Amino acid sequence: MPEEILRFTKITILIKFLSGIVFTIMYWVPELSGPLFGLSYSPQSGAYSMMVGSAVLGLTLGAFFALFAKEWKEIKILVIAEIGWLISVLIAMIVNFSLFDVIVIAILLIVILLIVLYILSFLQQQDIIKTD
Repeated sequence: MPEEILRFTKITILIKFLSGIVFTIMYWVPELSGPLFGLSYSPQSGAYSMMVGSAVLGLTLGAFFALFAKEWKEIKILVIAEIGWLISVLIAMIVNFSLFDVIVIAILLIVILLIVLYILSFLQQQDIIKTD
């Protein structure tokens, strides 16, 4: 099992970090992002949106710090947590798909892409899939 962090894994984490910044801002400004999802703003929906934004920020900070890690063992738990988080987001989006506007399709594709990237990163880091 390689101890170094593979380039593919670093790129995956960078993509997650950058998309995490965008999603954190979107969720923390629900008055602006709500209409993208076809939702009207209310104090209750704003509170829920900011709570989700806080969770996204936590994982985004994890990705930021992971960018500076030197060994796989330092970020392995983050990768596993990201896979779990992204799969739960995918399930929630599928269950509630009919409530959102078309923009959700783009977000759904981003979530699926991140799931695939993280799973491939994990499998490569664990030497289950060979990179050569």
